[in-house]
Amino acid sequence: EVGYYTTTIKPLLAKWAYQFLQTIHYTSLPIADAVTYMLHQPVNDAALLERVRKLEKGHIQCLNLLRDWLGTYMPHCLRKVNRVNFGRPNPNIASDVTLMNMEQLNKPLAIPFAGKDLPSPSSDFGHPDIAIGLTIFSFRVEGMRVIDVNELLKLLSESLAKEIGNIRLRRTNLMYERWVRLAGGCV
Repeated sequence: EVGYYTTTIKPLLAKWAYQFLQTIHYTSLPIADAVTYMLHQPVNDAALLERVRKLEKGHIQCLNLLRDWLGTYMPHCLRKVNRVNFGRPNPNIASDVTLMNMEQLNKPLAIPFAGKDLPSPSSDFGHPDIAIGLTIFSFRVEGMRVIDVNELLKLLSESLAKEIGNIRLRRTNLMYERWVRLAGGCV
């Protein structure tokens, strides 16, 4: 429901978005100002707009992107249902295999669906931000497919081969070991 999103979810997402901005060393605008800017389109506070205009170009771009996401793209994506309106092609589902070629099946991006487990003949979304958002939702709901894990391991192996030094201390190996530990395994 739009009202629930606007009053409850969107303010929480704006605060989380500000925490993300802090991780990329964005500290030029207080949280109250940043959240207000992200939540309201258009912003009617002239003083706030002036403080935003004084920010570095990259910070303004991040704020605008987050405001677009919270105000437009996120509500649009939340209205969609995985494997009904969108989904990632799955080689284990017969309708996906019949309607698509192998190259399309191996793509990790979400595609439009015409109905339950029925990929649409149009093979991609018109807006890249929507495709990215729905792909993230799809990964969250479905998890990684076997082909995604294989591709990830291939990329990790290639990255490890390019690094120098003790293999146990290489950045890629440390990242892999961390992932295994976070998943409850041991190396």
